[in-house]
Amino acid sequence: MKRTNFVFTVFALLFIFTFARPSTEPVKIKIIADKANVYLQPSENSLVIATVEKGKVLNIFGIGAEKGEWYYVFFTLEERRAKIGGFVRSSMAEIIRPQVEKKEITQKEIEEKENEKMTEEERKEVVKAGEKTVKEIKEETKKTEEISKAVKSEERKAQIAVEKAPISSKKDGIKVGLGLIGGYAMPSKSKYSEGVIYEGNIYLLISKNLAIEISGLSFQSDVVEDPEALSAGKLSVIPISLSLQGRLPVNDFLTPYIEVGGSYFLNDFSLNNSIVSSWNNVGFDINEEVEKSIGLQVGMGLDLFISKSFIFNIDCKYFINNTNGSWELIDQVSNEKISGDLDGLDMSYIYIGFGLKYLFSL
Repeated sequence: MKRTNFVFTVFALLFIFTFARPSTEPVKIKIIADKANVYLQPSENSLVIATVEKGKVLNIFGIGAEKGEWYYVFFTLEERRAKIGGFVRSSMAEIIRPQVEKKEITQKEIEEKENEKMTEEERKEVVKAGEKTVKEIKEETKKTEEISKAVKSEERKAQIAVEKAPISSKKDGIKVGLGLIGGYAMPSKSKYSEGVIYEGNIYLLISKNLAIEISGLSFQSDVVEDPEALSAGKLSVIPISLSLQGRLPVNDFLTPYIEVGGSYFLNDFSLNNSIVSSWNNVGFDINEEVEKSIGLQVGMGLDLFISKSFIFNIDCKYFINNTNGSWELIDQVSNEKISGDLDGLDMSYIYIGFGLKYLFSL
């Protein structure tokens, strides 16, 4: 009886293993959408690790996977030459069911099918390779984002630099400036006193290396009596100047320059009242005059751009002003005149000034 039960048990086990074991034939899907994304997790919010084209055939894990909304697939990613695994929407693909043919399977076909099967170890390797690939993608994405942020940061810095850069750094059009300068003048001859000088100017910046300046100054000096020149009095000099500047920018904010030009001097002289009164007391009217003249000026300076529109200016010039004069005595009773010339009056002077210029573009 026991032997009969043992034999029955053996036959039952053979029947189960022969006819009841599940098929190990790998299940495949075919992509039916134009393109399908392969996700790291079964969610469209997950990272996309690959995109496959229509008609692509992929293996899936297990036989029951088609029952859900996602297929867990594995395949070779040609770009990286690595096997990866991921999830594809079931609506993007269709199951390819193996065709069962009624024919005798040869030993060779069995071996080929066995080779097509993926062992558990190989699947683990695929998962590891996929995780490695995903990690690389994440790292590359992170690097790309960092590079993008760096590029945007540099672009913003460049934009801010352009916005803050002084108007002198822009190359389109002619720039115009209006300036006021105050300074101190020192005549080359000791018989003329030193004094304060004022200047107004119009400034035309043609290029970063060339500018034209039109200026007008005002300077008054006390004159010490000189028997061979002017008597004691007050001298007024107003040069109207046209200068050409050669500019040498150090950067967008600091520009030294040198200049040369010509001036038309409006010279005027008036005698002291005490001298006029003295001659009147003896019956004479006296008069001394200084002629207007043309001269030269040379100089150098420095423009400091404190904003896009304002320049702090330091300016130093030497004016060469040589002119002539005349004197005249008139007898108050007979109206007879005695006159003479005053040649070679040197009214040259040097000055240094500080001021502001307002700059705008035409």
